[in-house]
Amino acid sequence: MHLNDNLRLGASYVPYALESETTESTQTSLTAAQGGTGEADRSQKVQVDLENLASIYISLYHDTGFFVKAGALQGDLVTNESLDSGSSYGNATLDGVIAGVGYEKDLDSGLFIRAEVSYVDYDDISLTATTQSDDSHTNKISVKDLDGYTGALSIGKTF
Repeated sequence: MHLNDNLRLGASYVPYALESETTESTQTSLTAAQGGTGEADRSQKVQVDLENLASIYISLYHDTGFFVKAGALQGDLVTNESLDSGSSYGNATLDGVIAGVGYEKDLDSGLFIRAEVSYVDYDDISLTATTQSDDSHTNKISVKDLDGYTGALSIGKTF
């Protein structure tokens, strides 16, 4: 939405899930003779998806076509786990910020082309399991240092 000739408000939505790799670990128990519980080994698998990723941003354009933009991001962090411990993790909302620069050129018939590079930085988040293991250790998933650069080349139409 054009607020004026040089200021625009925008929003975006990603209609598909962004999936992480699956992390797997095996907890090996000591036998009773070794001072442990003698329980069977436990397999723990965790994978997360980022769904319903939405952003809102404001862009400031220069008359030459160059622009800067800044905004906020939000998505649903959905955990997918298979834990022999019986624990489970809840889902959470992941927040972040975006900042970028780019160039836009108007073409005939209301068409335009746009190129941009943005930096995205999500907040760190930690999820704690709903139950604890027998040895009183709390299981956690930590998502941190989730940041990076994105690039986009767009062709669009102004209405």
